[in-house]
Amino acid sequence: MMEVQELIPVSFLNAFVYCPRRFYLEYVRGMFEDNAHTIEGRSRHHVVDMRGKEARPGIKEDVIHRRSVSFSSVGLGIIGKLDLVEEKEGLPAYPVEYKKAKKPKSMEPWLNDRIQLCAQGLLMQENGLPFPEKGSLYYIASRARVEVLFSRELVEETKKVIAQCREVAAVDEIPELAGNRNKCFGCSLNAICLPEEEEVLEGRKTNARRILPSGLEGDVLYVDTIGAYLGLSGESIKITGPGGVEIGQASLEKLREVVLCGPVHATSQVVHACLHREIPVHYMNLHGRYLGMATPMLHYHGLLREAQWKAHFDSHKCLGLSKEVVKAKIANMRTIMMRYLGEERAETDEANLRAMKAFRRMADEAEDADKLRGYEGIAGRAYFSGFQRYVKQDRRTFFFFKDRNRRPPKDPVNALLSFGSASLPKTARGPESVWVLIPIAGSITP
Repeated sequence: MMEVQELIPVSFLNAFVYCPRRFYLEYVRGMFEDNAHTIEGRSRHHVVDMRGKEARPGIKEDVIHRRSVSFSSVGLGIIGKLDLVEEKEGLPAYPVEYKKAKKPKSMEPWLNDRIQLCAQGLLMQENGLPFPEKGSLYYIASRARVEVLFSRELVEETKKVIAQCREVAAVDEIPELAGNRNKCFGCSLNAICLPEEEEVLEGRKTNARRILPSGLEGDVLYVDTIGAYLGLSGESIKITGPGGVEIGQASLEKLREVVLCGPVHATSQVVHACLHREIPVHYMNLHGRYLGMATPMLHYHGLLREAQWKAHFDSHKCLGLSKEVVKAKIANMRTIMMRYLGEERAETDEANLRAMKAFRRMADEAEDADKLRGYEGIAGRAYFSGFQRYVKQDRRTFFFFKDRNRRPPKDPVNALLSFGSASLPKTARGPESVWVLIPIAGSITP
């Protein structure tokens, strides 16, 4: 039986030319993260998309316009939806690709954009239309067009990129990092790819530059007003309190997660809209205990889950992953101690800091999970021994800490610590569902 070849969307050719690793993470592993750039681009494409009127002709200044035209080619192995196909009398039709950015100054368009546009021209030819001599890139921010000639060299380069994409997708091996590291700072996947951290782990660097993802303010919506009601209003969630008093609104475009605490009601339309946009909806009780979540459909690709299960049954790999987590935890606790003790640091604190440094080294040399748990527990006890002095002096009367207690917590500090611990499952489960990870396939506890 002949194997059916999966067609690669032309937008992924753009991603491959920009960075082969980005293509691999998005196309092969099904990972995608929004940032300000991707959200703005999607919002501006609403003007181009013709929902329900795809490919219908329209005439504007003697030019026939067809928007959102879909083409595919098994021979080329690609598929794509063209933003706009224009046709003038006596001339072959040609593609127009919309870009949210500004027109490049004193230079031709970026190669990744030219490759994507040329692939669209090849798709038109494969579907019975004459091969266009050129296409156009329309830059929304500049309101300017740039013509791109489909030269023989560009056509050959486009076909070469298609072949390279198929080669990368066929092997279970992540490509090397982008040579131009400046690309990472505008990439929405930098928090997943972690390029600087990888350089440090591989020993090619000693310090990682901090690559801040272009995150969005207010990307997690918490609602804890008793009796609050969440309804859908266009592209926003409208929150009203008891008596119909409006509390606020949150744009769906800017949300990553929704957290409902206690007796808060969300309509099915709100839940459907969130799931459609891959926004998990979490439920907690009034005491902050995590109850569960409404999660979007898992991505069809199972390679990540397969790799996670293989690692789960590999005791050596599990121990190695666990060591990295415990070492990072001990290092963070030690850093917080040094930062907040300041001038109050006593000799006992210095001894604890030295001990925690030693525990981190011993954790790296632990022979089994039990010893690793032991080092983690001893380091935690040293950390909490000075916890009262981490609080500012003028607030220590109210935020008094003697020791760690729970179920139930007996003071405000332990209540906050318990609430933070209860919120951690929410923080972890959202990315787990998006990145297709299985929480029960852990590293330390089988």
